[in-house]
Amino acid sequence: MEPSSSSTASNRHNEISLEDNQLHEVRQIPKSNLKRALCQYCATLSSSLLTLSIGMSIGFSTILIPQLYQKNAEIIVSLEELTWIGSMNYILTTVGAIASGMFAQWLGRKIMIVLLTMPYIVSWLILHYSTNSWMLFTALTLTGLSGGLSEAPIQTYVAEISEPALRGSLSATVSMSIMIGIFLQFLIAGYLYWRTLVLVNLAVPIACLLLMIMMPESPHWLITKNRFDDAERALCWLRGWTTASDVREEYQTVFHTPATSRPVNEIIIDRKSSRSQFLKKVIKPYLRKAVLLPFCTVSYTFFVSCFNGSTPLLIFAIPLFEKFNSPINEYTATMIMGLLKVIASLLLILLIRYTGKRKLIFLSLAGTGASLLIVAIYSYARDHCEIDVKDYTWIPTAMILISVFASTLGIKGIPWIISGEVFPTDVRSVANGLVSSTCNVYSAIASKVFLYMIRDMTMAGTFLFFAMVNVMGLIVLYFILPETEGRTLKEIEDHYAGVCKFKDASKPMDQAPVNNVA
Repeated sequence: MEPSSSSTASNRHNEISLEDNQLHEVRQIPKSNLKRALCQYCATLSSSLLTLSIGMSIGFSTILIPQLYQKNAEIIVSLEELTWIGSMNYILTTVGAIASGMFAQWLGRKIMIVLLTMPYIVSWLILHYSTNSWMLFTALTLTGLSGGLSEAPIQTYVAEISEPALRGSLSATVSMSIMIGIFLQFLIAGYLYWRTLVLVNLAVPIACLLLMIMMPESPHWLITKNRFDDAERALCWLRGWTTASDVREEYQTVFHTPATSRPVNEIIIDRKSSRSQFLKKVIKPYLRKAVLLPFCTVSYTFFVSCFNGSTPLLIFAIPLFEKFNSPINEYTATMIMGLLKVIASLLLILLIRYTGKRKLIFLSLAGTGASLLIVAIYSYARDHCEIDVKDYTWIPTAMILISVFASTLGIKGIPWIISGEVFPTDVRSVANGLVSSTCNVYSAIASKVFLYMIRDMTMAGTFLFFAMVNVMGLIVLYFILPETEGRTLKEIEDHYAGVCKFKDASKPMDQAPVNNVA
């Protein structure tokens, strides 16, 4: 259906306003039935196949580096090229994430997800037939850029199609799919040659392409394009293939929220307006308190999640286990690490509705910090106190695995959930993409400086630094991070704008399903 004119949009808005005088109210329903939830999970799992590909690309780099580092490697690479293979995914993801929000608002969340399956298909094929380092770099460039471009559309799509009571669990499913992708690479790599492994990986973006074609677009995005009938049909599909009358109240609320605020990248400026006026109208929406405050909060949360040790521990897992003389094979330990990340992600999905986000983050930071502090003490005792630790080599291995489990349970996954729900509708895609790019910048820096930190600060000093980041993160986030679980997107926006503060920002709302995606 083609977009209607602005006058049609206004008339439609007036008609709906007359039908219901309480557009701002969000009414509770006793219980969301299985059919409603199933439709939302179908759409979420279909889009999560793309994040599964992201996880596979991250895990594949960890598997590929030892293969290329061998003396008789099939593809000869220099040490400098090898270091770039380990970090270029995060660097290029940053570039893609900056533009992801703008493309997601322009093309649509669903269309973006569908289009981004193509680079993954091409990249896996290039990797399979690669004969030199430049072919490897080309493939990794495609996966890195695609991973960044996918961050805003996937998180925004899931946040906008889901009901408040399901949003936390559905968003956590997206994060879990990355962990599953990493684990699958660690697991399958023990049985398949790496060129065969990429052919297995090829099936995932193809499946995502075929399934997403059948999924509906975000009703929020469709309404910003004045495609009202399409939005209503999408909402009917997402609420259990039901009729328009069953979603009427919810549709009215969704219609009302974005109708008064056109997306920033679609602002129409008079031709006589000066360039400064144009820039002012484009930039000013991002300088609001309702945007800057959540941006700083989420960005700091990403900072803690990257510099608390969990990011470099994943990238350099194999050499670290070797360095600590792990009592089990370093590849087995790495596979266990991947499995623990999947288990922790699954627990996050199950627990977040009942505990809220704050408690899980605090538990995660406490567990990660304590584990890495023990590793720091062990390293200091081994390197500086001349203590025989031959019988205690299991300690750093166990603590590193525990820290990975604890970080995945909260601080690694929850910031991505929060980023999809804290920004106003008119800037949500772009702001989400920008704040996601900060995470990738932090990840790239944390990975790049890790070996230098060990060289200059020693192993004990490096792990002590990680432990302190967890402690400081816990203290700061306790005061600045509100509980958004069970809140509608409108309530969260009003909280950050100062319009209506949460009555108790540290506690989640009652987890009764709500008949509203806003």
